[in-house]
Amino acid sequence: MFREITFESIGDVLRDLRKSRELSLQDLADLLGCDKSAISRYENNERAISLETIEAIAEALDMRPDVVVLYCIKHRYPHLNSRRSELGKLLDDIVAGK
Repeated sequence: MFREITFESIGDVLRDLRKSRELSLQDLADLLGCDKSAISRYENNERAISLETIEAIAEALDMRPDVVVLYCIKHRYPHLNSRRSELGKLLDDIVAGK
């Protein structure tokens, strides 16, 4: 049931996370055992991404999958980045491991 959940429009988040680890598209593709065009399609929002793929990317980036998902949620709902957003603050605390 949950394997069919997909996220759209999170390419910027994935690109930022990949670059923060100083990985090229090819580097990440090699870690995942896929073609770099697949990573490019995710980053350019040409393809929705499954939770399973997010988990694999998180592992390749040495991150917790839930943190990657939380970054995606905050990107999808920009109002969560507001200083007044209680939910946004909660998400920040979760990402920080508090």
